[in-house]
Amino acid sequence: MTATGLNIEGINKIAFKYKQNDFSLWANGIEVGASSSGAIPTGLTGASFDLGGDQPFYGKTKELGYYNTVLTDEELEYMTSYRTLRRMAKELNLNKL
Repeated sequence: MTATGLNIEGINKIAFKYKQNDFSLWANGIEVGASSSGAIPTGLTGASFDLGGDQPFYGKTKELGYYNTVLTDEELEYMTSYRTLRRMAKELNLNKL
């Protein structure tokens, strides 16, 4: 799954959910991809932020979390959303409101 249209120089809140036959990708409060078929990865020991090894990741990461349970869509929406317009403006460096 990929998320397109994101400002790669800005701050994005991204979450990926996976369980048997239930996968989704959330970006900035919106579900940007979903699939209802597939097996969960086995032996997963790490996460990679590059584009399949073609382009290294040069961005900044503020926080990375792992949950040992599948979050609901409502929880993923809340977790990747901005709580207030003021907070969104601050995190996106929008100085004029």
